[in-house]
Amino acid sequence: MPYAFHDRLDHAGTRFKDMGESIVYKQGEIEAAVTGFKIQQDAEEIVPGVAVTRIEMQVWGIDWADLVAEGITAKPKHGDKITTADDHEFRVVSPGGDEPCFRWSTAKRNRLLIYTQWAKDGS
Repeated sequence: MPYAFHDRLDHAGTRFKDMGESIVYKQGEIEAAVTGFKIQQDAEEIVPGVAVTRIEMQVWGIDWADLVAEGITAKPKHGDKITTADDHEFRVVSPGGDEPCFRWSTAKRNRLLIYTQWAKDGS
């Protein structure tokens, strides 16, 4: 075998970071500059009268070690915020009902999938 199993995992982790974008994760007063990767995106436009509201549900992949290294030791919770380089601010939310606002994406629990929402009002 050219690569051991753990070498492949390390390689996948490197690819994950290379494909991501710089974001700021904010929990309370703590801000962490980390790499995030857009996993899934759903958008909906609501047109009540004249104003249009665009709502985006975005799932972000973030390495847990990156958050811990930047001082965030509590798991993601409702109300946390993710800000992208182009100043879009996503709020951490539950995908529905009583579901948690994040899931572990790896068996080792070293990468999080975090559910967020962004709303933009326009006219």
